[in-house]
Amino acid sequence: MRNASKTALIAAAALVGISSLAPAFAQETGSINPAAVTIQRIDALSNDEERTYDNLSQGQLAAVQEQVNANPALVGALRAKGVNVNSVVRVIEFPNGSALVYQR
Repeated sequence: MRNASKTALIAAAALVGISSLAPAFAQETGSINPAAVTIQRIDALSNDEERTYDNLSQGQLAAVQEQVNANPALVGALRAKGVNVNSVVRVIEFPNGSALVYQR
């Protein structure tokens, strides 16, 4: 069931397209539960989904990095999972404290 939910979320994100990612890459909803951070590598996505993240501008990537670095709980969770913060291209935070992180 968890994989089905993740697949549905990824599919929905792909349908939304890159234009809706533009100003707000991360939706800040409050505190993040470090145990509830899921990492999704973009090279594991379909080609179309992967290209969405490969075509981000330097400004868009800088905005993501700024938002990630402004959230100490997220930075700690990423480091604990061995994720280089600079490889993050998108973060979706959910009201329950979980987060889906897209990584190069």
